[in-house]
Order: sequence, then structure tokens, then C-alpha cells
Amino acid sequence: MSLVTSRYNLTVPYEDGALLFNANSGAILHLHSEEGVELADALCAYPALFDLQGVDEVILERLLKAGFILDDTQDELSIVRERFNFSRQNASAVITVMVTNDCNLGCYYCFQSRSEDNLAGDKEANTLAYLKQRIESCGKKQVHINWYGGEPMLKRDYISRLSYALQAFAEDSGIRFEASILSNGTFWPKNPLAFVEEHKLTTVQITFDGTEATHNKIRRRRGKAGPEYNQFAEAVRVIDAIHKDCHVEVRFNLGPRNTQEIFDFVSFALQRGWLKEGSRTKLQLAKISPYSKGVDFIRSDQLLYAEFKQIVDRVRKLIPDHFFDSNTALGELPKPRRAVCSAVAEDSFIVGADRKVYNCGLQVGEKTSAVGSLERHNGNTVEQAQASWWRSFDPTERPKCKVCTFLPLCWGSCPKLHLEGDDHYLDEQSEYWRSTLPKRILNSVGATTEVAFNESQQFKTGKPTELDPTAGT
Repeated sequence: MSLVTSRYNLTVPYEDGALLFNANSGAILHLHSEEGVELADALCAYPALFDLQGVDEVILERLLKAGFILDDTQDELSIVRERFNFSRQNASAVITVMVTNDCNLGCYYCFQSRSEDNLAGDKEANTLAYLKQRIESCGKKQVHINWYGGEPMLKRDYISRLSYALQAFAEDSGIRFEASILSNGTFWPKNPLAFVEEHKLTTVQITFDGTEATHNKIRRRRGKAGPEYNQFAEAVRVIDAIHKDCHVEVRFNLGPRNTQEIFDFVSFALQRGWLKEGSRTKLQLAKISPYSKGVDFIRSDQLLYAEFKQIVDRVRKLIPDHFFDSNTALGELPKPRRAVCSAVAEDSFIVGADRKVYNCGLQVGEKTSAVGSLERHNGNTVEQAQASWWRSFDPTERPKCKVCTFLPLCWGSCPKLHLEGDDHYLDEQSEYWRSTLPKRILNSVGATTEVAFNESQQFKTGKPTELDPTAGT
């Protein structure tokens, strides 16, 4: 039997030696002394043949069990592919319902086009029938409804009607029902917690752009005159009412216009108790980006990734790590990914306010991006082509992803970036992993050394070399 090194081995300096990490197994090994560093570096060479002669059996067994070396007949890429396909086939059904395309606030960076389209009205029964049919046909025992907009709470009564109907259907069918909502925090009822409980909301995401003055300036009121309200104060009221009983994602959108605001906002959130023990709040730091071609102007009016990273690193010093969302938190040692983006999950989909069906929430409203409609289940030629692309997306077949050391952890990042060939933002994702992954590896053993991976460590190609396994033993 011949043994070779894993493509997914990575190493970072630690104390007197090195930490060896395998992204495909999630295993970590502390190798001591200068010889240990040499062995870790050698094991990170790829592809490299591993000579068994003179190897200590205990060391050999540990390296094999943890996936740092493997039989040369094994195809690591196929293992990642099998894990990805299993997850896409077995993921829970996540159904996003865009109840309205209208919004009462006008954020300059919003990628969605505004219209009067909504799902309420004389075709509510048709929408409910479609959802029931899709839920029943997928055969899943759990369904998650994500209420989305526009601002979904503009159609709060419709949400209630559809939610009650779907809950009753799920109970009769023996299906577990849960839901979430993305909101700007306005137009909630007087008792937000009661609404959360009645509609089985497990997660509520509310977005901010700063403290009160900046938030209200960026999230300016728009549309027809209505009741007076303070955008910021309303969002704060909702979070105050629910953050101890429901998972709340407080998303803060960062751009050149509000970089200093995040620090004042964190102080405010701490004062409200959102980021203290007993709260179920997570802070999500997001870089304002052009999520669709309609807001392409943002490409010249956004933070560089390095600028964004510096702000994130400063905010990390202000609150405990477990109050950050999974993309920001250093957290525990990263594990191989097990959950796919709902855009490529077999039984997940989005019902747009235009009554068309989509795979990706960032495409809702783009007529040529639909994969079907509530009236036409099979889709026209264009819709069928779109649906085929999403069904066939496989990160292990993407040219750069298939040689990337981070592939088991990220599964190619956002599929939409691949669909549109957006190399700029794919490169940003690579930069994110090169800077964040070594921090997470070190954080798992309580270390905070500043280190980053380079491109040659991320993308591994080349011809087989001979590896001396006795070094460092």
C-alpha cells in the first residue's frame, strides 16, 4: 500500500512547534519542537508520497485516522462531493415566502426593485395550495418558512393567515413547522413576543446602519404618508421585547458612510443587554456589497475587504466571541461543512411577490432568473435552464475550488457568484478564509497569534514528491 499526503492539510506555528489541521476531517494535531515543524511542513506538501519504512506505528495510526495521510487509491475530492450531494438531498425544506416587494424604507444600497407586487389578495388560496403541494411532495418531516420582503411586516395580517394555515397543515401531516423573518423592525404589533410565539419564529433578523441619527438617515422613510414612527426606535423596541426568548440576529451593514458608527452601536447594544449573558442575540457584521446588477454602483462605493477586516477585528475586542454570528465568530475549531446553501438544496425554494419561483433570494424580481411560477409548475425554456444550473451546481467541479484547501469548509462559497462569474467577490471569499481560518485554528487552543495563509497554501497543485516521514519523529 502506498500512502500520500492530504490536499487539505494546513499548518500554523504554535508555541515550540506547530498545529497541523486537516480541513476534510476537522482533526488537529500539536507537533512539538523544530522537528515537529519540519514534519508539519512536509505533510502540507501536496501531492507527496509517504514512505512507510521506519515509521512509528503509533504516529502512522494517528496520521491515518485523522486523514493527514491516506491510501493513494482514495479520491479525496469524491469524498467532499459525496458529502455535498448527501447534504443537498437531505437538507430540510426551507421555503422563503416574499410576501411583498414593497418597503417603507429606502436604503441606498438595497438590491431589490420596489413594486406593489404582493401575495395577499384574491390568489391567497392558490399560493397556499402550491406550498402544500410542494411540502407534501418532498416528503420531508420538517419545514422552515422564511418570511421575506420588501418589508414583510407591511403584510402582517397576510403572514398570520398563511402561517396559521401552514401550521395546521403541518400538524395534520406530522411535519415539524418552524419559521424565521427578515425585517427592518417597523410595523410590528404591540406585543412582538406574542407574534414570535404564535408563528413559531425561531429566528428574527433585524438590520441596522448605525445609531439613531445615522440609521434613520440611511434608512429613510419612503412611499405614501402614514403614521409617524421612528425607524430606529421601533427596531430597538422589537429586540428589547424578544431577545431573551428568541434567537435574534442583529445585522449591521458596514460601508464607507458608517464605519465609526459600529463602535457606538455596540456600546448601545451592550447597554440594552443585547450582548450580555441571558440574551440570545448574535451580532452579524456585513459588508455592503452589490448583490445584484441593479446596484453595481456600490462597487466604487464600498469598503475594501482589508478595511472591513480591520473593523471586524476591532469589534471582536469589545464583546465575547459567542455573541457573533458564525461568519464572524472565531468560535470552535471549524468542522467540515454539513449544510448546503438553500439555493442548491433539493427541496428549498423561494416564492416571489411576483408569483414566480426562484432558487436564490438575491435573484427575486429578476424575471429571467425565475425557475418556475405558481401557475406554471414545469417552467418555460428559460426557467428550465435556470433550474438546471442550480440542480447541477457542484463546487468540486469548479476549476479553482477543486484544488482549494478550504473546499470542505466552504463548499465554494455563494453559488450565485459562480453563476455570474463574479471573480472579484470569489477572491474576497478566498481572502476571508486565508485570514480567518488560521485565527480559528489557533483560537481552538487559546492562542491569538496573528498569522494568515497565502495563496500557495490555499491552492495546491503540482507533481508528486517524496516525503521523508521520519523527520521529527
